Amino acid sequence: MEQFIDKCVVRLAPMAVLAAIEYVAVFAAVMADLASGLRRSRHEGRATTSRGFRNTVDKTARYYTALIAMSIIDTIIIAALTYLNVAHGIDIPSLPLFTTIGALGLAGIEAKSICENTGRDRHAKDLADKVRRLASDPEIRNLLSKLLHRL
Repeated sequence: MEQFIDKCVVRLAPMAVLAAIEYVAVFAAVMADLASGLRRSRHEGRATTSRGFRNTVDKTARYYTALIAMSIIDTIIIAALTYLNVAHGIDIPSLPLFTTIGALGLAGIEAKSICENTGRDRHAKDLADKVRRLASDPEIRNLLSKLLHRL
């Protein structure tokens, strides 16, 4: 039984660290957006109100509600994969995929908001076009496919 627990801890610890980093990264992105919004308000001479801060708190709560739901799905999947690995020797790599995709999406939303607050929205559109072109490149797609296959 002790060996079973040790195997579980070794397998799950890196994923827990990754999920924790993702949660912190989403919070950092929200705080960066708040800072850019405050800077923009001061630059334009507008007063900051409690309504704006309340909106940030509400947005953060909605983000974390979605992120927790994705983490629950990941937990169920990872628990099943860990059981298969430890109990039956079937090794299927596991990753908190839904949490990772959700965190990337939320951080992307905040990055777009920061670009809007700093007046760099045009640069964000240029970057999105470049990413879109890269994603459609057959060599890049082949490389990503090989990378994902190794995971």
